[in-house]
Amino acid sequence: MKKLILILAVALSGCALIFPKPHDPVMFGHVIDVKVGLSKISCEDKSNWQPVLDKVETLKVYSTERGDPQSDAFGKLEEALKKAKDSKSSTFCESIVKLNKTRVDVTIDAWKGRK
Repeated sequence: MKKLILILAVALSGCALIFPKPHDPVMFGHVIDVKVGLSKISCEDKSNWQPVLDKVETLKVYSTERGDPQSDAFGKLEEALKKAKDSKSSTFCESIVKLNKTRVDVTIDAWKGRK
């Protein structure tokens, strides 16, 4: 399990660990908002998902315009969360949310070290 998390961390962090962009507090604040939002969403009641999806879309556009290496991760995060929201299977939804919580944690770790 630890090996899987390490592999995911490296795969999801992209080039940010090799070629870090300077620290951007706006992006970091938004990714923290997404982390908090993901902790509050439910696969049983999907009525409160839109604020999280809106923040992810903001991060995707912002990071793309800025040329940040994490823009691909946010595009994949948005796509996965939309699939989870549209899914009828609670198990599938929960597994997607859990995996993408890890994706957000990896992004936070990648951005933490930026100055």
